[in-house]
Amino acid sequence: MHYFEVLRNQETLNARYANVGLYEDLVGFVRSRQAGGMATGLDTARLESQLENERQRLELAKGDVERARLMLLNSIGIGFDVDLALIDELKGYDGLIPSLENAMASALRNRPELKAQLQRIKTAELSLKSIKGERLPSLSAQGDVGMIGNQADHATNTYNVGAMLSVPLWDGGQREGRIGESRSQLNQEAFKLALVKNQVTMELRDALVTLKASVQQHRIAKDGLKASLTEVALARERFRILSSNTLELSNALFSLVRARDNMIDALFRVNASRVNLARSQGEAEALR
Repeated sequence: MHYFEVLRNQETLNARYANVGLYEDLVGFVRSRQAGGMATGLDTARLESQLENERQRLELAKGDVERARLMLLNSIGIGFDVDLALIDELKGYDGLIPSLENAMASALRNRPELKAQLQRIKTAELSLKSIKGERLPSLSAQGDVGMIGNQADHATNTYNVGAMLSVPLWDGGQREGRIGESRSQLNQEAFKLALVKNQVTMELRDALVTLKASVQQHRIAKDGLKASLTEVALARERFRILSSNTLELSNALFSLVRARDNMIDALFRVNASRVNLARSQGEAEALR
C-alpha cells in the first residue's frame, strides 16, 4: 500500500503545480486589467490570497511525496539514498467486477490458509479411514525356494509356501477409541475450515463492496472534474467580457481545486480496492 501512497502523493503534487500555474496566470491577467482600470484591487488581492494558499499546499505536497518515498523504501528494505522513480500512475478500473461465487472459487484455489486447511482435512480423513480398515480381515502369503544337499552336484531343490488369514476379533476397545479420537480430529478440522471460509467470505464481500463504491466514486469525480473545468472557463470568459468582479472566478477555481482532489482520492481508492480484492482472492502477485 505504500507504493500507492507514493503515487497518490505524486498525483497530488502534480495537481498542486497545475493549480499554482493556473492561479499565477490569472493573477497576472487581473493585474493587467487593474492597470487598465478594468479591475479593482480587491479582485487582485482575492486571487493573490488564493495563489499563496496554493503555494503553501504545494510545499506541503512536496514533503508528503518525500515522506511516502521514505516509507516505501523502508518497507522494501533498501537504502534511503536510492533515487526512487515510479513508472506507474494511478488509473481507473473499467473491467468487470467478479461475482462473489467466482471470487470465492479463486480464493479456494489460491488462498494458502484455505489450501492448508483442506489438506489437514484430507489427512484426517485418511487417518480415520486407515484405522477403520484395521477391522477388516487380512490375508498374507509367503514362500521361499532353495537347494539342499552337501554337494552342489547332488543338491535337491526345495521350496516352502504358506498363507495366513488374520481376522481381528477384539483388542480391548483400543481400536474404537482410536477411531473416536480420529473422528473427533476430523470434526475439529472441518470446524476450522468453516471458520476460515467465513473469514475469507467476509473479506471478499468487503472487498467487492469497496471496489464497487470506489468505481462509482471515480465516475462521479470524473464528471465533477469535467464540470469544474467548464465552470472555470466560463467564469474566466465572463470576467474578460463583462469586467465583473473575480468572486465567480474565485469560486470556480476553488471548485476546480476540490474536484482535482476528489479525482485523486477516487483513483487511490480504486487502486487500493483492486489490491484488496486481489489479496482476498489470493491473486495479489498476478495483479496488473
